[in-house]
Amino acid sequence: MKNVHCMSLDQDVYLVIKYNNILKFIGKDDVNMMTREKLIKKVENLDNQLVRPSLLITVIELPTKAKEVITNTEFLDEKIKYILDAYDENLNLRTCPNIKLLDCIIL
Repeated sequence: MKNVHCMSLDQDVYLVIKYNNILKFIGKDDVNMMTREKLIKKVENLDNQLVRPSLLITVIELPTKAKEVITNTEFLDEKIKYILDAYDENLNLRTCPNIKLLDCIIL
């Protein structure tokens, strides 16, 4: 498994991800902008890439408003299909609408 480093810095930078020497900074404003339409476009753009992605990071807001960061390095196609099936148009979990998908990062 490849090394994935995620850390929370402060209120302006929500998450920093280091993966294969790539740094990605995610601000709180970025996290709250994900829509189902943007997620579908991200997935459609994967077909145009020469190299298949090897990391999927999802940021979930729990009913307590706590944020959960989930990393996946295997079975990404299946995980993306699950996300598209499990979350509604507002990216709330269909079986528990108090759980919301805030962001989905594909590297």
